[in-house]
Amino acid sequence: MIGTKDSEFKDYLKNERNIQCEKTSVGAIEFLTTIGTTKGQFQGLIDAVGNKCSSLGKIDKMTIKNNWVFGRLRVLPRDAAKTTGELVELKQEIIVGRVSAQMLVPYPPGIPAFLLGVEITKDMLEIINSAINKGGIHQVHGIFEENEKYYCKVLTKKEANKLINKEFESLPEFKIKVSSND
Repeated sequence: MIGTKDSEFKDYLKNERNIQCEKTSVGAIEFLTTIGTTKGQFQGLIDAVGNKCSSLGKIDKMTIKNNWVFGRLRVLPRDAAKTTGELVELKQEIIVGRVSAQMLVPYPPGIPAFLLGVEITKDMLEIINSAINKGGIHQVHGIFEENEKYYCKVLTKKEANKLINKEFESLPEFKIKVSSND
């Protein structure tokens, strides 16, 4: 954990800010976020860390690296999981804009880049391709491969037309932190 007052900082987060650390190690604190994590909750974490910079052994200024990918929920994840779907090649002109019917998880960091019911973006595809290029197909959990081409299960166009929830149009985009590298 960063600094010398680890337990004091973890207690502050838990007891005063209602923020739970998932994992701590020398020089790092890890927090779990989900597609339900709001901008307000992120801001609460930023404020909490900013308020306790001295106990972290850091200077007053805090910089947060922006390596987030934005996504938009189109179909409830449980509905996407129940579809028959179809396998489509991981090519930008084919897959971007389609709705994922599975998760694709690059390692590291082990955080899904494709989520059930989420519209696939160019940035999400780049994360998967980067993992494949750096370490091969085995770096991405959930991917299909045939004849050196890579595939992902998406909703068929008919399924998407039936299931896309127009009420989701008013929801804000969410952010997914997909890489601790770079």
